[in-house]
Amino acid sequence: QYFETLGAPITPHPKKFHVDGYTGDQAAVWLEKNGTDPFAAWVSFAGPHDPYDPPEEMADLYYDAPIPEPYGSAEELETKPSAQARVRDKRKSSMHRLDLSQATPEQHRRWRAHYYANITLIDEGIGKIIKALEAQGVLDDTLIIFTSDHGDALGDHGMPFKGFFYDCMSRVPLIIRGPDVPSGQRADSLISTLDLIPLFYNACETKAPPGLQGEDIRPLFENPSASIRDRVFSEIGGRMMVRTKTHKYAHYADGSAELYDLVADPDEIENLAGNDTTSRIESDLKAQLLEHSLACQKAHSSYANAPQYWARIDLEADYKRQIEEGATTTYRSPYA
Repeated sequence: QYFETLGAPITPHPKKFHVDGYTGDQAAVWLEKNGTDPFAAWVSFAGPHDPYDPPEEMADLYYDAPIPEPYGSAEELETKPSAQARVRDKRKSSMHRLDLSQATPEQHRRWRAHYYANITLIDEGIGKIIKALEAQGVLDDTLIIFTSDHGDALGDHGMPFKGFFYDCMSRVPLIIRGPDVPSGQRADSLISTLDLIPLFYNACETKAPPGLQGEDIRPLFENPSASIRDRVFSEIGGRMMVRTKTHKYAHYADGSAELYDLVADPDEIENLAGNDTTSRIESDLKAQLLEHSLACQKAHSSYANAPQYWARIDLEADYKRQIEEGATTTYRSPYA
């Protein structure tokens, strides 16, 4: 089903065998055994993520459900950095092997239905985790943070997956429950995931080391209308973004750029980069990116990229041979 559905197959097994079903179940079991002692648990659900492959019983919940249609279209990419149009054709990617530029509205809807189904499966797992904490009598003493590292376009702007800075890709959920955290409140401040690090140190009653880039988010618990940041940054492979409450600017290594007025154009359709009427805003945001990049040089110099997994290297080489030979692009073992 993977190729026929453009990456949205069904997992042909009960949900307990799906990676996210298994993760939630095992986290709950671990807490049932260890939850009475001081603990820190990082429960990393793989989804929602491509391939969009929920168990059938979860997918059935959404095939006929009202699901918002994608906003924007592939036509707008003519005014955007060229990397965005290129990412729609994944036939040369050994991970995907799909031409996603050919996706139809029906296929976009299936992506979204399966994405929702995967979220529902994760919701079930989180419910099991909370139930396990409650059974141990430690729910109200436990700091729980729910967040993610990225979102997914799911057809927005005519695009698949992640890798750019549209809100659908970079604006992630953040839900916090725990001691001294008021319930039922929503904070409007810009927040970076870096801001969670000081919170972890505080929860452990441990002094944070110097040099942390994160801000203390606890003032938002006292006053949800407060603000701890006037801008946030994001960066990935040859491009960087700065976002304020009103504008978003992204700069690419090839010199191309994006600028959006988030008040007038919250869906980020019209790229204002290079527009004379917004040149001052663009120059200011570009300067902020430069300052941020310089400030991060020390931090960037202290980490090292892990070498690519050897099996992935072999897979990439074999897939390149498949393409050169004109053979089928379906998956095969590079060792056969």
